[in-house]
Amino acid sequence: MSRSLQVIAAAALLAAMAGSVVLLWPRPPRPPHRVAAGVYLGEQAVGGWSMEQVRAHLERIAPESRVAPVEPRVDPATQGLIPGLDGVELDVQATLERVLRAPPNASVAYVFREIPPSKTLADLPLAPIYQGNPAKRAVAVEINVAWGNEWIPGLLDVLDRHHAKATWFLMGDWAKANASLARQIAQRGHEIASHGYSAVDWERLDRKGILEQITMADQAIQAATGVRPFWFSTHKGVVNDEILKAARELGHETVMWTADTVDWMNPTVDWMVGRVLEKAGPGALILMHPTERTPDALDRILSALEARGLKVLTVGDLLSTRRLDVPAEQTAPSR
Repeated sequence: MSRSLQVIAAAALLAAMAGSVVLLWPRPPRPPHRVAAGVYLGEQAVGGWSMEQVRAHLERIAPESRVAPVEPRVDPATQGLIPGLDGVELDVQATLERVLRAPPNASVAYVFREIPPSKTLADLPLAPIYQGNPAKRAVAVEINVAWGNEWIPGLLDVLDRHHAKATWFLMGDWAKANASLARQIAQRGHEIASHGYSAVDWERLDRKGILEQITMADQAIQAATGVRPFWFSTHKGVVNDEILKAARELGHETVMWTADTVDWMNPTVDWMVGRVLEKAGPGALILMHPTERTPDALDRILSALEARGLKVLTVGDLLSTRRLDVPAEQTAPSR
């Protein structure tokens, strides 16, 4: 028989057998029913424990280590939205399996999982966001860009020195005219947001004009940076129901600020630093623009925030529900 006929015959035989053959794939090995000698779970010695003993221990401590989620809410002081925070609970089954599979004399960490809030910002009445959740020990720097190209490299260098990322609210016509610089901001790892398309009087725009401003900005910013922005703010911080509705309809959340440097008025660096640090507690949104004195002010502000134990995050990370104080894994449960 020729080689080609052999191949055809083999293929026919396999096809005929396919309907009656059951392939047995190896199952992952089940964990043993007893912990290996010398194993520690956090600070608890569990070597030699049975599976039932470990499960009972985990179920006993699970309620003590649980951190309830924080629901998003409307701030009664500003009428703005405050994001929620995830809760955290002990994952009993995942921790149990990790302990049972641990080799002798190993140290094993508890496994935790996040509990999301039952609501999101989209479930709340339309309103802007003026700050993050104050239970999150972090702040975010917002930089509105419609001019000041010569000062942008200095701001980027300051942020790099502090290993910090900011959120840059780009005006659409600026991004279109300065695509290379806009792209550089994005490529250096910063978050890109929308500041509308141009410096119009938002209070005079009708619904059609608002939708056009937001849509044109999205298109220009995405063309320049490759990023479609999610966060949105208007020129001069104008906000009303029509703007909020249009922004939400187009897939944006509207963000304002907690502390404003008012750097565009050219105050002294000392004045800007003092003004921000007076208001920049956990959850604060700090507003800046590219001006001659802003890089020096930013440098000092970031140093002061670091000394206070506050992390500097992007707006997206600050306003996310992710907690900073409770990691996904830790060596012992704690509240």
